[in-house]
Amino acid sequence: MLAASRERASGFTRFMASTLQAESAAQPGGEQWLSLGRALTAAGRAREAIALLQRAAAESPLDVDVYRALAAALQADGQQADAASARIAVDAISRRCAVDLYHVGWVYANHRQWAAAGHWFERAILIEPGLFAAHIGLAWALRQLDKLAGTSTCRAYRRLPAFMQARSAPGRRTVLLLCSVAMANIPFRHFLPTARNRLLRRVLDDPSAKPRGREARHDVVFNVIGEPDLAAPSRQALARIAQSSDRPLLNPPARVDRTFRPAIASLLGGIPHLCIPVTVRWRRDAAAGGVHDAIGRAGLGYPVIARPIGSHGGEGVVLIAGAHDRQPPPDAAEVYLTRYCDYRSADGFFRKYRVIFIDREPYPYHLAIGSHWLLHYATADMLSASWKTEEEHRFLRDPAAVLGRRAWDALHAVGRRMDLDYCGIDFSLLPDGRVLVFEANATMLARIEPEDDALRFKNAYVQRIHDAVETMLAKRVAAQGARRLTRDDAL
Repeated sequence: MLAASRERASGFTRFMASTLQAESAAQPGGEQWLSLGRALTAAGRAREAIALLQRAAAESPLDVDVYRALAAALQADGQQADAASARIAVDAISRRCAVDLYHVGWVYANHRQWAAAGHWFERAILIEPGLFAAHIGLAWALRQLDKLAGTSTCRAYRRLPAFMQARSAPGRRTVLLLCSVAMANIPFRHFLPTARNRLLRRVLDDPSAKPRGREARHDVVFNVIGEPDLAAPSRQALARIAQSSDRPLLNPPARVDRTFRPAIASLLGGIPHLCIPVTVRWRRDAAAGGVHDAIGRAGLGYPVIARPIGSHGGEGVVLIAGAHDRQPPPDAAEVYLTRYCDYRSADGFFRKYRVIFIDREPYPYHLAIGSHWLLHYATADMLSASWKTEEEHRFLRDPAAVLGRRAWDALHAVGRRMDLDYCGIDFSLLPDGRVLVFEANATMLARIEPEDDALRFKNAYVQRIHDAVETMLAKRVAAQGARRLTRDDAL
């Protein structure tokens, strides 16, 4: 098993090496790349040195001397964060600590730097082939790099479709998490601390997969497969568990399935003070004509946002301005087409709010303010001006005052209508006070910021969200226990 795991990991090294400039047989090997890289750094040519040292790292993935040299070159080139990662690698490889490299990989994954994320996940696997979380992270990175087809990395889940993340301890509840190997899961790690929860993950992508041995006892079931577009391989198993489990079930799959983008207008229809642009699905191989024909048949009008189905973070999204716009649609088999509504504020900036619903109650999470219509918090550069974070802080402190009472009441109604235990909504506020809905689903992130980060002012409000999750879990488990006692008394 260890040899096979190392072979899978080395495949990523070969992939990364192949993306570098083609090498002839006469070119240097790893030691020579290292020597040349050091020499170029000393000569003040750090950018060239980095390219050579990356080749050395591809050939010698666990050589601490390579990472020492790479850290120096990156530092000299002003790439502070990458230099810090290389220094962590020196320490982690020296101590044979795979977990540290795994955490570096997730930092890059959170910033959607998939090649760098895969680099570090792969090295974690080389040190500890049984680190399943690193296999999963590597599978995600490869998927994003369009290299997943034909690999066996995601089999890490299927070899052991149910496994513990933490050992049992007094006072902790056991939460059975229903997961997917795809990027379809709610980011549950941020709000389910292992100090309070014993996490049992069950992966459902292969409905025929069975956990080895007897499944551990658990107190509550949490369906964390929150992306309905990617849930098809898990749907049969989800339905079976939802029907047969005698434990409290959070985020029932039938309710998650109502959050497809095209279904949101119907799901939230009739709630006052909402504006929900129509979304339709376009399949290249099933529809006659091209994307403009599909837009015409749906009566969307222009402009239209075209996004690959199942994508997030703005990946592959294009704006089709009009009938004569020859910009190609996203290169995907299926695409969502949504009428674009201009949501620019009076000051010329775009604003995108996020609210998280816990047990149907709304909690403000963030406000992104940027100069482009395709807006995400990671790209909004919120630290570029103090007024941005001050406005975000006002929203977190008193969302009803910032949005207006009508809009805040509408968001309360959205939480009740979605009827999920954990979900969220991204939206803006139109000049007439209506809530412009971008998306509403369960895959919303709500994480604590590092304490040394300038965004740490958000943490008190994020903690409210996490505390609400804890309260909800405790309430559901207690209610289940009360019902069990009542049933036993009746017997």
